[in-house]
Amino acid sequence: MRLAMASIPMLGLLSVSVTRAEAPTGVQIEVNFLLAYVEGSGCEFFRNGTWHDSKTAQGHLRDKYNYLRRNFNRMSPNMARVLGIRAPL
Repeated sequence: MRLAMASIPMLGLLSVSVTRAEAPTGVQIEVNFLLAYVEGSGCEFFRNGTWHDSKTAQGHLRDKYNYLRRNFNRMSPNMARVLGIRAPL
């Protein structure tokens, strides 16, 4: 099955209100489950004009999630608004 990456919600990662850089344990467990689900789906994902297998898609999503975790405290309020999350004050 082929899916367009843009049509898949970012696994709820960007719409969750977060007040700290480290995700609570329950959230981390859920994120890991969802990423494993993507990897094990066997789907192909279309991103930037190229098709990718589910393992590559999982790695891409994990990289984005880790980037947001590392850089959350430096995020501007405007960028947070665009992503649908609450930036630190």
